[in-house]
This record gives sequence, structure tokens and C-alpha cells, in this order.
Amino acid sequence: MQEQEQERVFLSYEGATFRRSLIFLLLALALLLAFQLVHFPKHAPTQVPVGGPSLAKILLGFAIIFIFLFGIADGAFVTGQRLFARKISFDDFNLYVTRKSTERVIPLANIHAIFLTAASMRTPTRGALSVYRITYAQDRGEEKLYLKVYPKMNSQFNQFTLRVKELNPEVQIRQWAASLDWLFARKK
Repeated sequence: MQEQEQERVFLSYEGATFRRSLIFLLLALALLLAFQLVHFPKHAPTQVPVGGPSLAKILLGFAIIFIFLFGIADGAFVTGQRLFARKISFDDFNLYVTRKSTERVIPLANIHAIFLTAASMRTPTRGALSVYRITYAQDRGEEKLYLKVYPKMNSQFNQFTLRVKELNPEVQIRQWAASLDWLFARKK
């Protein structure tokens, strides 16, 4: 009997496109054209001469720079995700870590711990980012894998933790980075 290939659920950031980057770069270009073509008056409404560029032109210049840099940062994020990031997925029994042409298979039952690390942060291009450390047993002993979870991946990550808990009820799952539990722990 042939084994059916089980559907994999991705835990890595999938579907990153350059659309957002292009929109921001085109917006910066349109604002640059407005900056060059629209002539703002160099005097106050009271007809008193004012030195230097108008406040509107200064603010428009800062907006152009900010939007342009945001478009470049978003393009760098997409490029990094497409070219350099590991693809992490799971099915009912295994976690798969794929980089280029190599794939590492980790049985979900071998995972001991899933801990949120203190490395969680907010990124300017794609929102908040939580980093989890997954500890698992391999032939060579205990190994660690770090997983970045973006807000759009929360439901997949919750599916993953539930499936690991089903296969290994003793897995430790911690959704906080720091605690004072050690202060209140009873010594045995």
C-alpha cells in the first residue's frame, strides 16, 4: 500500500511579495514629482517674506525619504525571505526544516520544549516578531531550533503546539520570555 503524502503546514513566512515595496517606491516617486513640480509660496499668508523653503516643502521632503527607505527595507525583507530563509513546515508526525536542497526531519514526539525567547521584537516592515526556541532530541543528543513567528502565522503556530502536545504530553510550552517563578518555587 502506498503511503499518502500528508499536507504540510508552513511555520516560516510564506507569500512575501514585492508588491508592497513597489507601492511605496511608486508613492515616493509621485511625491518627489510633486516636490519638484508644485511650487509652494515662500511667504506667509500675511505677505511677510520668510527665508528658506516652506514648511510644507520640508515635510514633503521628509515624507519622501521615509517612504523611500521603508520601500527599500520591505524589498530587503522579501529578498531575504526568498533567498536565505529556512522553510519550516510540519505535518501530523514530523517537523521539516528545509534550506536550499537539504531537508532535516524532526519527529514531533522528540520535541521536549517550546519556549518564547527574549529576542522577540517589532519590525518596521512586517509587524511584531516572536522568536521561539524549540528543543528536541536527535541521535547526536539535544539540539535547538529557533523559529520566528509573525502575526499572520499565529494560527499555524498554535496548530503546531497542539499537535506536539498530542504526541508528547510532557512537552514544556512557555509563552513568556521572563518570569519570577524561580523566586516562588519550592525547594525539594
